[in-house]
Amino acid sequence: MVLDPETGLQFGSVIEKNLVIDASMFANHRIKVRVRNTSGDPAFSLSAFLNQIEAALAQKGYQPVAADDDDFGLLFDVNVVYSGQATSNIAQEIGFLGAAAGGIAGARADGGVDVALGVLTGVTLGTILGSHVTEDTYIAVADVTIGIVDRADAVKETVIQFGANAPERVREPVAQGFSDTIQTGIAVYAGGRNTPQSQIAAAVRERFLRIVSDVI
Repeated sequence: MVLDPETGLQFGSVIEKNLVIDASMFANHRIKVRVRNTSGDPAFSLSAFLNQIEAALAQKGYQPVAADDDDFGLLFDVNVVYSGQATSNIAQEIGFLGAAAGGIAGARADGGVDVALGVLTGVTLGTILGSHVTEDTYIAVADVTIGIVDRADAVKETVIQFGANAPERVREPVAQGFSDTIQTGIAVYAGGRNTPQSQIAAAVRERFLRIVSDVI
């Protein structure tokens, strides 16, 4: 159980996959961080905390670049897909929350547990929903994707010949894709009796940012 004695809030979180990567694994350590909010909840925009995430990645050996910089080797994309009150069917809507809502979704027939399904910390979502009314619970869910940029054909060179003049070489960028992508889901939730939603949301965001900053 994770209980904040000052606020009385109970916290929990779940990470879909444990990502084990290091900056030294990539030829280009330059990383572009992008935060998005497709949840429709303006209260959970992470744009104001972009510098905090970039600073944490810099301490791990990555080199954060500006949003308009075209020279980068990695894209770190955080998209908040749900933010709001926790409901009893939220685990059904968001697959990797199954293990956090009571019952391990990946339990094997022999009684073992497939730990690769998720890493849980704190109180399970089912515990929070069972202890507090839904109006006093809050959850935020995000998809985190690391895209490894494919630079093999990043520039196209065209040779233009005008009569006897020296040929003119024109270099232009071409559409770039990713050689590989790594993805995981993150959910943070909290509950407390007679606690304003604004207070719960702020506390969830703080915990959420700590996890996002340390996911790689």
